[in-house]
Amino acid sequence: MDKQELNILLVEDNHVYVELIKNTLENEAGYRLTIAENLQKARECLNEKHPDLMLIDFFLPDGLATDLLSGHVDHLDCPVVILTGPGDATPAIHSMNAGAWDYLVKTESALADITHVINRVMRDWLHFLEKKQATDMQQRLMSILEATPDMVAIFDADGFAQYVNVAGRKLLGFSQDQNLSELRLTDFYPVECAKIIRSEAISNAIRKGQWCGETELLTRSKDTIPVSQVLISHFGELGGVAFFSTIIRDISEYKRVQEKIEFLAYHDSLTGLINRTQLHNELEREIARALRHNETGAVLFIDLDHFKKINDTLGHLAGDSVLMQIALALKANVRRDDVVARLGGDEFIIILSGLPIDKAKAAEKAGEIAEKSRQDIAKIIHAESHRIQVTASIGIALFPLLEGGTHELIQHADTAMYHAKAQGRNGIAFYKQGMSDAVSRQLKLEVALRKAIEERQFRLYYQAQVNIGNGQVSGAEVLIRWNHPELGIIAPDEFISVLESSALISIVGQWVFETACYQLAQWVADGIWKDDYHLCINISPRQFRDTDFTAGIERVVKKTGVPAHCLEMEITENIVIYDLDKAIEIMRDLHGLGIRFSIDDFGTGYSSLRYIKRLPVNVLKIDRTFIQDMCTEKDDASIVDTIIAMARHMGLDVVAEGVETQDQLELLKSLGCPNYQGYYFSPPGTADEFKQLLLAA
Repeated sequence: MDKQELNILLVEDNHVYVELIKNTLENEAGYRLTIAENLQKARECLNEKHPDLMLIDFFLPDGLATDLLSGHVDHLDCPVVILTGPGDATPAIHSMNAGAWDYLVKTESALADITHVINRVMRDWLHFLEKKQATDMQQRLMSILEATPDMVAIFDADGFAQYVNVAGRKLLGFSQDQNLSELRLTDFYPVECAKIIRSEAISNAIRKGQWCGETELLTRSKDTIPVSQVLISHFGELGGVAFFSTIIRDISEYKRVQEKIEFLAYHDSLTGLINRTQLHNELEREIARALRHNETGAVLFIDLDHFKKINDTLGHLAGDSVLMQIALALKANVRRDDVVARLGGDEFIIILSGLPIDKAKAAEKAGEIAEKSRQDIAKIIHAESHRIQVTASIGIALFPLLEGGTHELIQHADTAMYHAKAQGRNGIAFYKQGMSDAVSRQLKLEVALRKAIEERQFRLYYQAQVNIGNGQVSGAEVLIRWNHPELGIIAPDEFISVLESSALISIVGQWVFETACYQLAQWVADGIWKDDYHLCINISPRQFRDTDFTAGIERVVKKTGVPAHCLEMEITENIVIYDLDKAIEIMRDLHGLGIRFSIDDFGTGYSSLRYIKRLPVNVLKIDRTFIQDMCTEKDDASIVDTIIAMARHMGLDVVAEGVETQDQLELLKSLGCPNYQGYYFSPPGTADEFKQLLLAA
């Protein structure tokens, strides 16, 4: 059938008119006629065919044309032309009101010219359809604009508001019926931002077609909101700007999270004090100031005595509460220009500046502040419904030094602190030339660790990782413990740093990996380790950088017969910052064996965010510092939510560390976190203890 052929349905019971119309249409190409002599046949034709146009007599044997229109007008997708007799116009009026497109008086001359009527009606109908489609599209676009969560607005060439969507009015504080046409684009910004919009945004939009940037909006209540914005210029037929459109997104939450992450890069997440990185920056400035102004300063190294017992007996929540209260006490005890930092664990640093040039007087002043700090720490602390007595050992080193910088100065204070501990703890000691207690202790500890390696005093513990959705074990993290013959089980916080500072970490790390693989192979052989479980093994930066690291891993995997896809290596950002390309090469080689990689403590520094896109990692582990306060701190919850969303977008798995309460678990579940580990499900246990969890799964 010719694509231009029109299908016409004629509903007429008068054979004279039928023949006249039929003959007229047959004399011209492009028409296909279907004839129905009554309403019933017309309805059947409409159900079977889809005419392009319908000609229908008003009076039919079984009813009126309006009867058909009233039943099909909402479903007809073609124009309807009513055929009426000469004289009374009432049928035509009724038909038009019922939905007919046009009418034709049945005279011989009119019917002879019916093709012109049909062509005119079809032209009008197509024009109507085009207009209707344009209107429908405009309504759909308007619905989209009104429903979008971002502000969308249109301004004329002079900058006056022509349209602001629902989200935009809500963001700015205007009601939906308020007239904004007297307001210019620049009226929606604070003064300084408005200057940028005038001088940069509008000019760039005109010159380049659009401008993108971050700025601030000014609400009706004079509050400012950080936003990201796209300003687009639209040009008319003559080449000039016809109007501007803009899309504006509220980035307040993003800014809060960004500031939180930036803060955490230089501050301790638990106490809010500056961290080790910022401490060195501050200390460098204070040393330079002391030299410039001919003054003396002091570094106080504070270490809490037997703090590990608090964590072990009362739990980490109580321990964290103690640390926060001590941080507040130290801040309250120092002068305005002094600096308080947390090195990590139970270690704090105070930098005292502007002390007298006379070393004796400087030492006296530093000693007074140290003694006041010691006494404040020794006061009874209430934490998690417990009354806790804490003491501290404090080492003091004066600066500037004759030789050395910040590291040497902190080491001197650290050495003095260990001397205070050796004198019975809960005391103060000044650094003296030749003081070597700390060095001696480290050497002794290193000797003890070498003996521990020889006598196989290390033990592996396993902490379950759990699928939040079904509450079932999904794997485990391998943790090392030192089973000292005299001191009992020692946590890694006590000895890992010594291992790291020597070559011993590679030996111990290789032993951990091989022992864990043998254990995993045994669980697989016993049929209790499911194929989709993963055993997570920590890899130290020094071990990772060993020249034969990859080959050693391959040998162990082959020797133990362990399924490599069940292995997961947990690394930190420190591994990759030395040589990113080499790190990627090593990770890809091991990835080729089937081994997965996870990033530990994700979100606590810039490096994770910077390198994550390039690294072949599978899992992000959310640091416990975000988890512990996420139920009470909105920023921590936002960071956790952001990390989970980022991981989901990048196709990465997520494990939340340090989950200790039901509330934390429920919030993680609501945020879509797939996995967690922590004391809430189970503490780290021996291989036999963890085996019971596998058997129960």
